[in-house]
Amino acid sequence: MNDTPNLKTRKVLSGGTPSYQYGYYEMRTRESTGKRRSYFKVLVNLDEHQTPEGALRAWPNEVERLRSVDRDNRADWLQEKLDRLRQLMEGRDNR
Repeated sequence: MNDTPNLKTRKVLSGGTPSYQYGYYEMRTRESTGKRRSYFKVLVNLDEHQTPEGALRAWPNEVERLRSVDRDNRADWLQEKLDRLRQLMEGRDNR
């Protein structure tokens, strides 16, 4: 059996603004009722990017821009997201 989840992008509305999340669906059982329900496990928020590939293209430039205006904490945070997404994409390609 394949242990790698089927990664998907889903659109959500956050404060009326569309945003995208990258992750997978999993089934969980509620302890209180015993009923099963599907949950979306978010691995990376893609923000306004509709595809992970779009985020991979845009985020390196954004990290560079943030560093140029002395927003190092924000640049570090975005770089971590970028690294996590790259890792997920490499794992997806190796299936």
